[in-house]
Amino acid sequence: MRPPAEPQADLSEPRDVLTCLTLGWSRLRHGRELVGLLWLETFLVALLSLAGLALPLMVVGFEPVRTLASADRYDVQEWLLWLAEDASWRDFVPHSPALVAALAGLFVLWTVALFVYCWFQAGLYGVLVETLPVDSLPVDPMPVDPMPVDPMPRPEWTSPLDFGRFALYGRRYLWRVFGLLHAFLLYLTGVLCLWVWVVWLVVGGWMAWGVLASLAIGLGGMLPVGWLAVLVGLWFLVSRADVARPGSGVRPAQRRGWKVLRGRPGAVTVLGMLFVALALVAGGLLAPLSLLAGQVLESGSVSWWIVRGSIELASWGLYSALAVFVGATTVAFVQDGAA
Repeated sequence: MRPPAEPQADLSEPRDVLTCLTLGWSRLRHGRELVGLLWLETFLVALLSLAGLALPLMVVGFEPVRTLASADRYDVQEWLLWLAEDASWRDFVPHSPALVAALAGLFVLWTVALFVYCWFQAGLYGVLVETLPVDSLPVDPMPVDPMPVDPMPRPEWTSPLDFGRFALYGRRYLWRVFGLLHAFLLYLTGVLCLWVWVVWLVVGGWMAWGVLASLAIGLGGMLPVGWLAVLVGLWFLVSRADVARPGSGVRPAQRRGWKVLRGRPGAVTVLGMLFVALALVAGGLLAPLSLLAGQVLESGSVSWWIVRGSIELASWGLYSALAVFVGATTVAFVQDGAA
């Protein structure tokens, strides 16, 4: 007669949305350093992206520095009109070596910007997962890439940020974030291909059967494609919260993201809608100041640039704080030991 099986360890019950939001707010209140680091990430990524984009634009005749200094929108419109209507490939032949070099520089700078983004995101989620107050984090029985145990004591959820550990996790999990981001882009590419196919069907239906048929095809095709895009966005939201878990990886994070989304679709949807609403509120908080500056100050003046620059930097701070809150909330939601 076989002995009775030993009872399995009972992991903690899944946290409800309110508890996860409370934990996210608590981490944000004690995570000012994380907000500053994400603000720095936004600044560096924007700087590298704009610098890379400026290289080929200057080769083909657009001068972004002079246009920004003069704040003359007609210069931009005139250049775009020439590029769309009057320019031909012969206009770019004399600049072809410089254009190739500029495109190579754009590729290098945008690649560096991508790795900067992945490094900061890896550090953020590594710190959030490490400091999460849970009784038992779910760990795969066969880790993908086991890490040595750190001799340093585990910090608390409300502990000040250790920049050394942030940099450590940035290096450790960079390739995981890089791989998960490209998996997300691959899924989005598939959704975009479906959207193009539906548009082709709509145009074909309009030419073959008329407006009503094209409208029916559009509604019947666009709604599922739209829901599929939302589903991919929610999957990325929860998968990203698992990418820095010890024993995880790109594929385990993808599997866990789909598992959480299948198990608790309503809670994930509520969190996603709430985060979108908070992003809209954050974007609208400083919009009146921007409109007021455009009405009161002279466009292109020094004071106008100072005010607009300050508003833009402040908006980066708001979005950085929102990113910390979203990250902490989703980590608390996904890493609950039962999802």
